[in-house]
Amino acid sequence: MVIVFAVAVAVGMRLAPGADPHPVVLDYVVKVSDAAQGSLDVELDIESPDSRSLILGFSGHAVSDQLPRTRYRVRSAQNERGESLAIEPHQNGWRISTKKAERVHISYDVRLRFGSDNSGFSQEVLSRCDVEGARLLGSDVFLFPLGREAAAIGARYELPPGWSLYHPFAVDEHTAQYPSLHSLYSSVVAAGPYRVARRSLAGCDLTIAIQGQFAFGDDDLVSMIERVVARELEFFGSTPRPSYLFVVNPHPRSSDPDNLRYFGLHFDASMMILLDERTDYRRLQAEPAQICAHEFFHNWNGGLIKQHGYDMNWFIEGVTTYYSYQFRMDCRMLDPGTYAATVRERFERDVLNSGLLGHSSLATVSTQVLQAAETTSFLYSGGLVVAKALDHEIERRTNNRRSLDDVMRNLVQKAQANRDFILTREALEAELELITESSMTEWLARYVYGLETPPLDAVDPAR
Repeated sequence: MVIVFAVAVAVGMRLAPGADPHPVVLDYVVKVSDAAQGSLDVELDIESPDSRSLILGFSGHAVSDQLPRTRYRVRSAQNERGESLAIEPHQNGWRISTKKAERVHISYDVRLRFGSDNSGFSQEVLSRCDVEGARLLGSDVFLFPLGREAAAIGARYELPPGWSLYHPFAVDEHTAQYPSLHSLYSSVVAAGPYRVARRSLAGCDLTIAIQGQFAFGDDDLVSMIERVVARELEFFGSTPRPSYLFVVNPHPRSSDPDNLRYFGLHFDASMMILLDERTDYRRLQAEPAQICAHEFFHNWNGGLIKQHGYDMNWFIEGVTTYYSYQFRMDCRMLDPGTYAATVRERFERDVLNSGLLGHSSLATVSTQVLQAAETTSFLYSGGLVVAKALDHEIERRTNNRRSLDDVMRNLVQKAQANRDFILTREALEAELELITESSMTEWLARYVYGLETPPLDAVDPAR
């Protein structure tokens, strides 16, 4: 459904790579053994602080109800000689007086919410742990020094007997080595007696961790994911990372007898997929395949191609939704007639009949993702229609020589060549002008940044 953008919270911002003359080494031990009691114990060793103090903070993300410092309790901090170091609250984090210690050892615990406790859907779909297994989002678990660059980040998970660790950056069944701070707080860990399938596609390693008793078989699910991922790999040629994790769990709110519920989130190299256990093989090719295609596409659009905040979220989510339908058709999971009818239905229900129509532009609504059901539906359905209309307009202006495919591949190439590349309105307008040899500034001003909707003829025909 959405890519989750995590940001460092508290007083400091992480420095640009290479800007910290004394990068730290972070080594975590996460004790999952007693997590079913509602908390995690974490030990953190920080090497080479090289300062008189450090600020310990955490990450916030789009689906948090709040930024809860009260979730964490920093119990103690010591230097390499075992001497206690002072800890004091500092804005939304903690200041630790390191006195230029070479190594600092910090003990803290994390209080998590588990299961359905009326705390809001976002709390239920993120970190959870019980006797059957754990799903842990890094931003719920890890504290880290703000304003410091990390030279190396490792985490060892102490697990109950019979449990294993599943992680895109796993080095063994208990340990992960993170490539960056962003990966640390943006990744999902699955731990427990999951049913696991591993596949390698064109140099991309997939781990699919499954928990729950679904009406479809595990082989059916794995085959569906393989087909979708293979098509996206064919489209782009390579993936931003060498390994990825799909974590598949039952949807926590599947009691509605008339409606099956599905949900997906993308976290760095992890995809979290929540499916209704009543889903059969036929239905697996519909919403579940759509979600898997959508979340995996975010590895390029939203992951590799980044934006500032949510300034370009209409493009990130709208184009990703559009291509998830295209790839389902390519994989023969969706016929063109059903696709055209579905797009029109979503357009009429979520856009034309929305109270937002005529009052808020798609670009404005896209910055309010997940804040309300109406804005979320308007973004995804409106973004889908605008992406489809944009593709149609590019083809029209180039006599079918170019398409949105060319725009996406060019943007990916730019992001691969320049890790600091950020997708902005100006960058997209420049790319569209390069592709179409004409200005599309007015078109975007009308349908994305203005209050007009694309003409219906751009919605009807299947591509």
